Amino acid sequence: MSPSGNDEFKKRVFENSLLPIVVMDAETYRYIDCNPAAVKIYRFPSREATLGKTPLDVSAPVQYDGVPSSEKVVFYINKALEEGSIIFEWKHKRPDGELWDGEVHLLSFAVDDRRFLQFYAH
Repeated sequence: MSPSGNDEFKKRVFENSLLPIVVMDAETYRYIDCNPAAVKIYRFPSREATLGKTPLDVSAPVQYDGVPSSEKVVFYINKALEEGSIIFEWKHKRPDGELWDGEVHLLSFAVDDRRFLQFYAH
């Protein structure tokens, strides 16, 4: 059996990635999975505290172009759902209010007729 077909191998790659990886539901925008690097970069106290968040919970109110994050989130998610993936700059906000910049790689995928989005930021 090749390593790529092994669930334990896939989990180890996800869990040990130095890149923050988040999976979210495409309908609710809620985070349903994340790796330890995502918890660390967002600075939530735990994985459980990170899950259930949405992009707006970790975003500055306004993005670089002056457009509210609430509008830009919908724009980028729709783009990823239509085109499969998109890369963009994003102004994030940590729980303590600290702002930080990141390049987001957002891609869409489906499992059993349900749509999801996965992204990583650096």
